[in-house]
Amino acid sequence: MSSEKKLAVRGYRFGEFELELKSGDLRRQGRKVKLQEQPFAVLRLLLEHPAEVISKEELQNSIWPSNTFVDFDHGLHAAVARVRDALGDSAERPRFVETLQRRGYRFIAPVEEILAPPPPSPEPTPEIQPPLAEVSQRTRIWPIGLGIAGAALLAMVAIVTGTRWHHADREPIRSVAVLPLLNLSGDAGKEYLADGVTDELITDLAQLLNLRVISRTSAMHYKRSTLPARQIGRELNVDALVEGSVVLTDRRVRITAQLIDARTDRHLWAHTYEQTLDDILIAQAEMSHAIASEISAKLSPGHQIRTQVERTNPQAHQAYLKARYFLDRGDESSLRKAIDTFHQALDSDPQDPQSYAGLSECFISLDDFYAPPNEVMPEAKSAATRALSLDDSLGEAHTVLGAVRFLYEWDWPGAELELRRGVELEPGSSAAHSWYAFYLANMGRSGEALKEIERADEIDPLSAIVQMNAGWVHYVGRRNDRALSQWRETLQLEPDFALSHSSIWVAYLDDSNFDQYLAHTAREHPLDDADTLRLAVLSANYARHGDRAQAEAYLARLKNAKTRYYVCDYELATAYAMLGNRDQAMEWLDKGYRVHSSCMPNLKTDPRLDSLRSDDRFKVLLHSLHLDS
Repeated sequence: MSSEKKLAVRGYRFGEFELELKSGDLRRQGRKVKLQEQPFAVLRLLLEHPAEVISKEELQNSIWPSNTFVDFDHGLHAAVARVRDALGDSAERPRFVETLQRRGYRFIAPVEEILAPPPPSPEPTPEIQPPLAEVSQRTRIWPIGLGIAGAALLAMVAIVTGTRWHHADREPIRSVAVLPLLNLSGDAGKEYLADGVTDELITDLAQLLNLRVISRTSAMHYKRSTLPARQIGRELNVDALVEGSVVLTDRRVRITAQLIDARTDRHLWAHTYEQTLDDILIAQAEMSHAIASEISAKLSPGHQIRTQVERTNPQAHQAYLKARYFLDRGDESSLRKAIDTFHQALDSDPQDPQSYAGLSECFISLDDFYAPPNEVMPEAKSAATRALSLDDSLGEAHTVLGAVRFLYEWDWPGAELELRRGVELEPGSSAAHSWYAFYLANMGRSGEALKEIERADEIDPLSAIVQMNAGWVHYVGRRNDRALSQWRETLQLEPDFALSHSSIWVAYLDDSNFDQYLAHTAREHPLDDADTLRLAVLSANYARHGDRAQAEAYLARLKNAKTRYYVCDYELATAYAMLGNRDQAMEWLDKGYRVHSSCMPNLKTDPRLDSLRSDDRFKVLLHSLHLDS
């Protein structure tokens, strides 16, 4: 660092801390933190070289003069320990100071230089814009080892500093992952805000037709990850990463964000924004939009991102973000919390289309696993229709409406119209592609379904749901080996994902290794009667493998479970079909038809029902559903 540079920097800002060089003070959220002289010197040296490994020798030469006689190793260890104590850091799980065995230490959190104000000019002079290279040296925001995503602020009085890059010396960026924004506020209750900003930034960037954006589900696997950028880029198969952090101190919020070329680990762009907390709930959508606009201007010159619906009600926006947080968790309890919280958002702002769209997603997620379709499907349709009446460009609402027409109303042309519209409006949505693939597979259009599910996998390669749906596309396309392989991959992603176990058992219907797999899963994942799908599939498997007594025993457990839990009538029909009891199978299919079971669209392609296809009653049922063409 040159002497001129030292004069220009008066301190450093990182996380919730600021280090003032002239006074020698370390402050946390404005309050002074005690730090002795040598620990202060160690921290300063690390901050002057963020993300770089500082060897013990460098620390010794800089902090302990050659004529100082001390036990250096002990002194350095004690100084670093005092630094960590002051920062509330840990050697085992470092947020700030990382120890590299036999090499030295490294500061791994984003660091922002606090610049001294320029000296007053003796007389007014015309403003001259500095060269691009000079601007890039003023302030640099460094990464935290990776695991954080960003947000930004539009049209605000802000601290705005940035690094920029030249286009000629790099390959174009065609894919990007937004890593989860790291909440550095020391308040776990603000996680929903950090996740909400991440979601909206992903949504904004996904609008760029020439940019592949990794879905949130896959990006969340790298929350708080310390993996190198190149490794994350390889695992997600992307060219670039967006990462950042948020810090709330008293009544102000500071957000950093940066773009990194994952192929070269080169920092391409960075900004820091600051705003009062009073306005953060209104401005948060603008923050993500501003970053997306900045990045898209570089990645896709001339392409404009659609402006989000303006929110003017901070209570509604806060409730919306909390509801999305619950929705993304996906279990029944969280989905019902999300429904309540979306209603709170709509109580504050009855004209918010995105809250209606989110509400529709909650109801469609409850269908046929946690609740009967006639209870939740009309609610899903109502919320999606209301969302589209307020904003017809919401792709997620078109997708939900298409799912309702597909699963519940059995309006095949209407379903395809809406599902295709959802894909067109949100080409970067893995959910939109997955729903459309599921529809195409059940219509017998296997080739088209494969293309859609492959696109979903490109967007969301670490999603268990996408992998499970891909397995189903292969299964109904009569590619049993591919289905089994796909479902095994699902379990590698989420070993406790019960639906994957059930799906694998479906694939084992014609596999001689069924007993071996059953013994393994029974030991690792004991069966609960609440898992009604697994009961149905087990019954079918035992029937297929000639153990009628076991098949009927599991079928009896399933019928008993139906008195306590919701059980899809269709699954009972598949179990009876595998037992060879056509009359009972058709009776349960008729019941499914009467209640508009969401499983009924599987009728045309499901291999488990092959024994019924020659039955006239089955042919009539197919005709009633317009699935015989």
